[in-house]
Amino acid sequence: MSVTTPRHPNEILRVFYFCVGFTPIGLLATALTGIAPLHWTALLLIPVVGMALLVGMENPRFLKTVFWGIGAGMLATLVYDTTRWPFVMMGLWPDFIPKIGSCLWNSAEGDWVSGYLWRYFGNGGGMGLAFVMLSPWIAKRMDVRKGAVLYGTVIWSCLLTTLAFCPDSHRMMFDLTPLSFVVSLIGHWVYGGALGWMVYHHVSHTPLIHGG
Repeated sequence: MSVTTPRHPNEILRVFYFCVGFTPIGLLATALTGIAPLHWTALLLIPVVGMALLVGMENPRFLKTVFWGIGAGMLATLVYDTTRWPFVMMGLWPDFIPKIGSCLWNSAEGDWVSGYLWRYFGNGGGMGLAFVMLSPWIAKRMDVRKGAVLYGTVIWSCLLTTLAFCPDSHRMMFDLTPLSFVVSLIGHWVYGGALGWMVYHHVSHTPLIHGG
């Protein structure tokens, strides 16, 4: 008779927080593709964040890793933006982030503050959290730094897929041009590379990330 080995509690927590990390970008994707408007679905973040905090309060040591993952994702997003901002400042690629704010408030005008809060805390931080939760399994198969660049490429591919199904990509986000194609790809590689570097150098100080 075979005996099924129970899952380690940390594995269950990683799956849970991986889903939490994907929630903001998932809600944005549903809005861009016309499934449900962001100013409605964003309300789902209230119970999701509340549940994440409640679960974290029961697992305070693991919660530190969660916050670290969010912070790492936000910092990686800042590094990514250093590859995008020069083209925005030169007027070669319009800044599309305020358009996220317009979706959030159902407004015709862009909102710079809420757009960038969503980008850094939601998309960037959430994706950072999701990667930290994935990193133990990735590290068993490849160098986590390489895995992070691959992770960035997957996110970029999902972005292109979302834009392909977006009924009005120019108004909602941006047109796909040779410049936006290349710069967005490089930006996601930079995001993944920065995230992977931080996770790689943080593992020895945070055993909960890799197997705790």
